[in-house]
Amino acid sequence: MHPNSAKTFKQILKNIIIPMFQSARLILLSLLVNLIISGCVKEEDRSVKISLVKLKDKNGRVDLTATDVLNLDTLLLATTTSDSSGNAFLSLSLDKPLFAQLRSGDQFVQLFLSPGDELSIAYDTNKTDSGLHFTGSSAGTQQFLENSKKACLKWEEPKGTYIGDIPPEEIVIRRDSLQSDLNQLLLDWAKDEGVSNPTRQIMASKSKMTLYRFQQYFVTEYYKKHRDRPNIPVTLQQAIQDLPVDSVALAVHMDEYLRILSNHLRLKIYSDVAEEIKGLNKDSLYGKWAVICDNFIRREVQSPFLQTHFRGANIAYWARNEGATPGLIRLRADFLKSAESTVYTKSLAKSFGKWEALATGKPAPDFTGITANGEKFSLKDLKGKMVYIDIWATWCGPCRAEFPSSQKLIQEFKGNDQLVFLYVSIDTEVDDWKKSLKTKNVPQGMHINHLVDQPGSISKKYYLSGIPRYILINKDGTIIEAVAPKPSSKEIRPLLKGYLKES
Repeated sequence: MHPNSAKTFKQILKNIIIPMFQSARLILLSLLVNLIISGCVKEEDRSVKISLVKLKDKNGRVDLTATDVLNLDTLLLATTTSDSSGNAFLSLSLDKPLFAQLRSGDQFVQLFLSPGDELSIAYDTNKTDSGLHFTGSSAGTQQFLENSKKACLKWEEPKGTYIGDIPPEEIVIRRDSLQSDLNQLLLDWAKDEGVSNPTRQIMASKSKMTLYRFQQYFVTEYYKKHRDRPNIPVTLQQAIQDLPVDSVALAVHMDEYLRILSNHLRLKIYSDVAEEIKGLNKDSLYGKWAVICDNFIRREVQSPFLQTHFRGANIAYWARNEGATPGLIRLRADFLKSAESTVYTKSLAKSFGKWEALATGKPAPDFTGITANGEKFSLKDLKGKMVYIDIWATWCGPCRAEFPSSQKLIQEFKGNDQLVFLYVSIDTEVDDWKKSLKTKNVPQGMHINHLVDQPGSISKKYYLSGIPRYILINKDGTIIEAVAPKPSSKEIRPLLKGYLKES
């Protein structure tokens, strides 16, 4: 074979044949998932009816939710209000089984619902046993879930003890005890002849995920506290080295599995990426993190299922932190070409959709605050000027680390009355904020205090996932960038100068 022919064949193998093979595997996997899940579904009837009796929160809101598969956000499935006796009724339609969470005040119940289920939950005010009594088509399954939750609470953090403070040797004992309890619960539940085989498989998987999550949680928390001497037993480390691959668990929104995957992305994949680019200038990577992480996932994650999931979760993560940037929109389009599951399409549509109101040229949502002198402030008061917003707090180290660069930026634009530097403190300890303004460390500019739990907060209107956060508003009151470059970046100066010149 001619050398060029061999090279061409390798290119075809890499770019066409292997992707086709992986795509075929994903399609086959999707078909198998649908086959298993369909075994849990009753013929034709897609409705789910839930009656609640004696809720503690009278005349209160009752929510039925699920967990988003990519970003762990809460998805509202149904909501109602309890009556004066604490009774309530929920009705919804499902096209597949899934895990859900029922919340009423401080009461929380995890459920596994299938289309056609009719369920009644009575709350025992005397709190005997679990405090819950289930009746209906899936009562045995719901009781199994409640008993499993109790077992986890018993062994995970007994009497409020932080899991990172428990000696590793004791954790091994607790893990084995938890496994024994979960196995016994599965055996007892197996006596329920009305449970379908697919549901049994899902619950067996859930027990395995519960055990994996328990170990992953300990290793993570213990390492955080004992970073200098992480004496973690080999048996615990080995138990979580192989990431479980379970497309059914993902399809039914199994909370434990979703958190396992989320932790792996944040604590393993992102840590490995950070280590790989450790020597590079971080400012040169502005706006490129999502693509860098995507390339790493495509190169290092061998399982097609896990690779697809982590690519989607990575896009959702950066959408939350950076907004729907043009680069991220392109990355999502590329991802959706190969992602077979509609669950990813729906999740990313929601993640990106909320940012449409904050796109360039859209009206900037107004917010209010109080100056150090106690005067009321509103963003709309600054219309006619470009506003560079810095959201910070006195307790935020990364926020304060940007202040020297902020001071240089202010000096560079000193005398330009068309640009306002607005510093929005979210400190709840207002006196601490006022004291900090008198120091030389805090930049000059306009300063206000804003409580994030107040109605119409900047946190909700601008989707704050953390601080510091920077926003750039144009003179006409429209958004330039909802997630603007930080003061120390090389992008901020040309951005400010460019828009000032245009206006």
